[in-house]
Amino acid sequence: VMVRCPSHIQFHGLGATTPELNDLVPFSAVDSTYWLDIYKFGKMRLFDSDRGRFYAFSVSGRRANWLEGERQKIGQFGSFLRAQYGISATDLLDMTEEQHVELTILGHKRFSEYFAKRHKSNLTTHLAGTDARHFPYMSKLNRSK
Repeated sequence: VMVRCPSHIQFHGLGATTPELNDLVPFSAVDSTYWLDIYKFGKMRLFDSDRGRFYAFSVSGRRANWLEGERQKIGQFGSFLRAQYGISATDLLDMTEEQHVELTILGHKRFSEYFAKRHKSNLTTHLAGTDARHFPYMSKLNRSK
């Protein structure tokens, strides 16, 4: 499709925040509700800028149950979390829901930066489903750029 369109035409990927799809199509903007999984399912996705992919982490439930069920993930992703987000896997359990939301938004910001650099263009990532309670998190992340 993009080959046949003039170069000034831009594409928006609805629900297109999968790295595989963004490797194929250099969207100018994408949107997603994946970041709301923290509210719906107690799961958060964090983007790995070194490998170009998201990792999902369950952050709901009792700490003891989570540690038992996620022991392999802690070992496997501990260095990723420390290097790219400055936290340990067990820190995820001690965070408040607000901190989980902020971290999830940061993961989507890193996704956007990764593909903007990869395609040598800007990629705008819209967080679908955003409401007023999320604005403070987004403002903080914009200031830290």
